[in-house]
Amino acid sequence: MNHRKDKKGRALKDGEYQRPDGRYEFRWKDSYSGETRSVYSWRLTETDSAPAGKKKEMSLREMKKEIHDKIALGIDAVSAKSVTVNELFERHMELSYLIRDTTRSAYYGVWNSLARDSIGRKAVGEVKYSDVKRLYLKLLRERGLAVTSLGPLNSLLHSVFALAVRDGFILHNPVKGVLTELKKQADSKPKSDRALVLTREQEKAFMDTLMETERFARWRVMFTVLFGTGLRIGELCGLTWSDVDFRQGVLHVNRTLSYGKAGGERCRFIVHPPKTEAGNREIHMTAAVREALQAEYARQALSGFCPTRIDDVVGFIFWKSSGGLYQKGEPDHAIDCIRKVWNRQEENKAAEENREPVLIPHFSCHSIRHVFITRLVESGANVKAVQYIAGHKSVLMTLDVYAASTGEGRAEAISLLEAAE
Repeated sequence: MNHRKDKKGRALKDGEYQRPDGRYEFRWKDSYSGETRSVYSWRLTETDSAPAGKKKEMSLREMKKEIHDKIALGIDAVSAKSVTVNELFERHMELSYLIRDTTRSAYYGVWNSLARDSIGRKAVGEVKYSDVKRLYLKLLRERGLAVTSLGPLNSLLHSVFALAVRDGFILHNPVKGVLTELKKQADSKPKSDRALVLTREQEKAFMDTLMETERFARWRVMFTVLFGTGLRIGELCGLTWSDVDFRQGVLHVNRTLSYGKAGGERCRFIVHPPKTEAGNREIHMTAAVREALQAEYARQALSGFCPTRIDDVVGFIFWKSSGGLYQKGEPDHAIDCIRKVWNRQEENKAAEENREPVLIPHFSCHSIRHVFITRLVESGANVKAVQYIAGHKSVLMTLDVYAASTGEGRAEAISLLEAAE
């Protein structure tokens, strides 16, 4: 028979103790680790008052009931409070041994940028549906992300918390349904609010500012090529001079450059092939793209070519004066600086002329890709040709179904784009 009592003369149940300082302790054996665990409280029951100067927290018997309830459901309550989301992410990455190094690097990039310093620091058991939604809304508002851009982060978080459910840390996945709800809200908005494609006037304003502002000179060739080819930023940064055929007027796209971790090593630049076969393609250059690249080649022929070698690849077209290569976020930062210069000048000029300003909205390098593809479709190009030029695996990603594309048709698509300008 248990005759132990607390200092108030109340009988203590199995596993309950009162320490010399007055705090109550409940001990139990963790069925997951086999270790003895403890929780503490200054109050034994819910009706007890906390001692003077002590925070009123959950009573010991409330904690005890919660622990027993979770054990009955198969939940590891201690780990749920002690293991952080970042730690579980690392466990998830360790178990995902079949993914490619480039994919692993991309996962780390998404996590480090969007989750590590926010939700990643929380204990797994503390994260609720509302916490995930709050994080997504913050990213939409403060980072200017589109709802669709949350997809990679959502997939990672969903996988991490699915592991938490399977390991018995939590009962339900708090990520489930969050992005679906946000997408429904976005779909209820006018299309112009959901998909950003710069108007021709905004595109011209951006390029005019780029060409007329001397401090942006180093970005001129890069953005001329981006607007004229619709390349992904990794494809652009991975271009070398051997990929440029000035005689045929063609760019050969066959690799991507990324920056991140691969196989657990420190961050570095990585060259890898396109993720799908559709990514290997030839793009016919517009006159503007050809002229810009010819001028850049002539400049580098005099001053020197890129000295950096990545995985036996040399001759990168786009590089810094230091000899290093560009990371993904640097061109996006340049875009923001350029549009801010235009917007300040345009707001002042519009006020003087008593008219509405033509402002450039927040956009990214990937937005330029959408602009390019939209211009091709608007010009009447064969949709199958647009699919090829964009490097889409399926025509459904471009528009719908159209006639099969030929090499001549792809060249014609570029010609139509030039004619429409």
